[in-house]
Amino acid sequence: MKRANTAVTRELPDNFPFIVIKQFILEVVQKWHAPSNFLFESTKSILLEHVQDIVDEHFQNFGHGGLRQRVSAIVATHIRARADQAAERLAFLLKLESEPYTRNRHYFQDYHTKFLKHYENLRGYGHGLYRPGPAVYREADYEESSQHSAGSPADEMYPALGIMADVRAYFQVAYKRFVDNVPMTLDQALVLDISKGLDKVIFHGLGVNGEDFAESCRRFLAEPESIRTQRQQLVRKKERLLSARTEIEDAFR
Repeated sequence: MKRANTAVTRELPDNFPFIVIKQFILEVVQKWHAPSNFLFESTKSILLEHVQDIVDEHFQNFGHGGLRQRVSAIVATHIRARADQAAERLAFLLKLESEPYTRNRHYFQDYHTKFLKHYENLRGYGHGLYRPGPAVYREADYEESSQHSAGSPADEMYPALGIMADVRAYFQVAYKRFVDNVPMTLDQALVLDISKGLDKVIFHGLGVNGEDFAESCRRFLAEPESIRTQRQQLVRKKERLLSARTEIEDAFR
């Protein structure tokens, strides 16, 4: 109640500024940044590793000319660019939660009632404590409320239960939407979006759609010297075998 009482300015008795509830809510929401960023970084890391494995497997025979390395670098840059956009969307989601708001009023009110009842039970109402309400401050109801409170000590902490119920009920509403929005945003903005325009990005990065595309292709598809030498040796060996077969066939005609 200390924070609530300190925030009071011109409010009527038994009323407190909304900033009190908002501050408690923001203290909770601020703790969502770390797990959200952890999920983002984990998703980006796993995605980079998985895609690089695909590139290495697909272009494993084209490392000598630099094709595999070049495609790997292009794809990694593309993923990081998409990741930056996803990070901006994630930051926007966190910013939205910095201003408490919901249209799901029925859900909020239902949980507010449940949590208030829960806190009242924990506080010990029904065991000698008097629960004050707004009516105690109304002159017309003074006599009736006094009769109800006779012999029961008033609990000055009761307004805090209402604040706690508001904060807890709002958390119930907010976290349910947030735990869905974050992975859905990362899925759309990062995982699924990397394939959009990827072919154009690779072609542009390789420079195979320019004037010197033929030279670029020859350079990327160049084979190691050892393989080229081995191929030449096999070609010459094949020529000798064909020549020998021809001579043998001519000898037995």
